[in-house]
Amino acid sequence: MFHSDGIIFDMRTGFWENKPPKIKSRFKLIPDQIHGPAIKSGVSQGKIHLSFLDGIRGLAILAVFLIHSLGASFGLYSLGWSGLFRDFHVSKAYLALYPLTYGWVGVPIFFVVSGFCIHLSHQSSGETGWLGFINRRFFRIYPAYLLAVCVFFFVWPATQSAHLPPGTGNWHSIFWRFTILVMTLISE
Repeated sequence: MFHSDGIIFDMRTGFWENKPPKIKSRFKLIPDQIHGPAIKSGVSQGKIHLSFLDGIRGLAILAVFLIHSLGASFGLYSLGWSGLFRDFHVSKAYLALYPLTYGWVGVPIFFVVSGFCIHLSHQSSGETGWLGFINRRFFRIYPAYLLAVCVFFFVWPATQSAHLPPGTGNWHSIFWRFTILVMTLISE
């Protein structure tokens, strides 16, 4: 059982409960005196926030950013092979930054933690069905997505000499496929 501020996570049942713990535990996810409460709760709203998961997601994002920076700087994302062993005949600067090549691990970590947070959000809302939850998530994400699509289809091409690769169709069909979220379902 993990507890903080009167909120308990029972590992046997997998549920969060808002009652005093039966067993005193010294383990806290993040000590209150250093970083604030590990679990922030709006009791009236029924929402639970595990603040240490934000740090894990932040580290995952940083790892992915660093591997892409490494690849862009040196032109390779990992060492090549020389027979059965890795070929270490590269610059010493690349070798010093070689641990960054494991930044790909940040992608699955980010998705697993985000999936847990989304499920926790739905579970703590007290709703029985998914329709309201999906509706809220859609209208939280889609406006920013639509803005990004418009910027990349209208603003960015106006400032660049952008040309479509052969066989990709015209700008109008691509824009509408991305706008209505069927870009992989409908082909030219």
